[in-house]
Amino acid sequence: ITAVNNNPNFKFRIRFSGTNLTEDLGNRVTFNNISIKGKQDNLSVVEADSKLEFVMYPNPTTGVLNLVYSYQDVNYAIFSIDGKLIQSGKLDNPQINVSSIQHGIYLLQLSADGKTETKKFIKN
Repeated sequence: ITAVNNNPNFKFRIRFSGTNLTEDLGNRVTFNNISIKGKQDNLSVVEADSKLEFVMYPNPTTGVLNLVYSYQDVNYAIFSIDGKLIQSGKLDNPQINVSSIQHGIYLLQLSADGKTETKKFIKN
């Protein structure tokens, strides 16, 4: 497996089993020049397409966030960076007025058709 060639962080464990692994009979086992043949597995989790795709601009913004999406019945929520809900509702048009919120970093979450996506924006 190419990814482990000369990789100082690559480690493997040899585990022994038995009834009394703490017993010392004086026998020693030495491993020299070990060769391991590996098989690369994809360990990623295949997720259902649960992301709602949208574009948000301008970012940073001073007053209005423009949104581009292709969904019906879209709900939104704006959270402060510490998770506090600031504003929420249903989108009637592809804009959200954020002029009344304080300057800072926020998270905009859109939800529609059982899908959700969250993006960060800056309010100047």
